[in-house]
Amino acid sequence: MLYDGDGNRVQQTVNGVVNHTYTYGHDLISQDKVDPATNSWHATFYAYDGHGNVRFLTNESGQVTDTYVYDAFGTMITATGTSNNRYLYTGEQFDPNLGLYYLRARLMNPLTGRFWSMDSYEGSGDDPHTLHKYLYTSADPVTGIDPNGHMTMTEVLSVGAQIASKVKWALPTIPGWTSSGTFVFRAVVGSALGLSINGYAEYYLPPTVLELEKLATSLHLRHLPFSETVGNLAVKGADLHVDITMNNALRPFFWAQLGIAFNGTHAFMSAAHMCKFVTEAEELVAEGAGYVGLPVQLQVNKLKTLSRFAFLKADPAGDVRVLRETIETADDRNGSQFVVKLNELRQRLKVYGEVSVGESSEY
Repeated sequence: MLYDGDGNRVQQTVNGVVNHTYTYGHDLISQDKVDPATNSWHATFYAYDGHGNVRFLTNESGQVTDTYVYDAFGTMITATGTSNNRYLYTGEQFDPNLGLYYLRARLMNPLTGRFWSMDSYEGSGDDPHTLHKYLYTSADPVTGIDPNGHMTMTEVLSVGAQIASKVKWALPTIPGWTSSGTFVFRAVVGSALGLSINGYAEYYLPPTVLELEKLATSLHLRHLPFSETVGNLAVKGADLHVDITMNNALRPFFWAQLGIAFNGTHAFMSAAHMCKFVTEAEELVAEGAGYVGLPVQLQVNKLKTLSRFAFLKADPAGDVRVLRETIETADDRNGSQFVVKLNELRQRLKVYGEVSVGESSEY
């Protein structure tokens, strides 16, 4: 298998021969595959509904070859056609042998609407749905999707749309700066923007801080000085989470009342601090990789990292977790589990920039 920088499969090789290639835009556009009977290449194109589900496939001449109908959680109700296709519900990859959907951090069972493994995020008391460790899209798969196994994108997408419409409507009201109606309006816009920033904060910060704390403990038990660096970053992430949530609690009555420019700038700075924290976590993972015999230097691509952060594709908590699991299996360096974890760690680092080989600092 060959993957691009975003973790998308772009090529499949069997017995040393390429038999599948995949083309991506915002979603999977098409797959080209070899017909074993004629040894010729044929393209299949994907068509999606508003929820992002693959509803039918077409051939090169535009004729429909396959159709799919799902229930709310992705269980196949009816299907026609014989094309070899694994990309189905919400455009995600289905494993027919396991009967599960691959959602990156975790696997999801469409028959139960539950993940197979527990969420690493401990949850928030303000949102009871997040306290359920296995629930898919907060039990609302009709309006929500979960592209990476950690958090539904429903709130982020809806709040973003509200912000755009509110700001567009706000521009003509600037002359009425001191009216009570404008105060209320700015408070509404500030609340919506605060909810959006809080959504990112809850998605990235608590799970990553939790994994950093676990990693620091594991390193401390092995008497590695690196544990102090990890602990300091965990404290930084926890403080950042508190600062952002407190600022957003005050936003409707302070930052939002200073106007769109001040409000937007302050929100942008909050997002920038979170993106910087994600970058520092990935650089820490690259540094920690040297302790398990993977001597790499990560040259972070800021544009690529920003893009992954903005579209909720970054997974710093998962990357820190894999580093911890690799370290904990490093006692048996020839064991299959250690080799698998080491390879996963290498692949995870590649999506953030250029990875080069350096000097090992094995313990």
